[in-house]
Amino acid sequence: MIVGRAELELLLPEAYSLKDRRQVLWSLLERLRRRFHLAAAETGDQAHWNQAVIGLACVSNDHAHARKILDEAIRFVENDGRCEVINCWSEVD
Repeated sequence: MIVGRAELELLLPEAYSLKDRRQVLWSLLERLRRRFHLAAAETGDQAHWNQAVIGLACVSNDHAHARKILDEAIRFVENDGRCEVINCWSEVD
């Protein structure tokens, strides 16, 4: 079993309240789950309304497949106009 994980630090420049932040994150996490069939959750930096940390995880039987899923999911977040990726970390083992 191969497990791929990623953590993304996000800046939400258009979130002016916790409500704005929740709307962006909920939508983004749901779209990631549906499109890439992976686990996605907010994992940190919940105290700031314009920043967030999300975690992604996938399970596969092939290293290349797990890496492809994570890379595509990260690119998907990077191309979402509602947030900016400040920092990104990923690994597949």
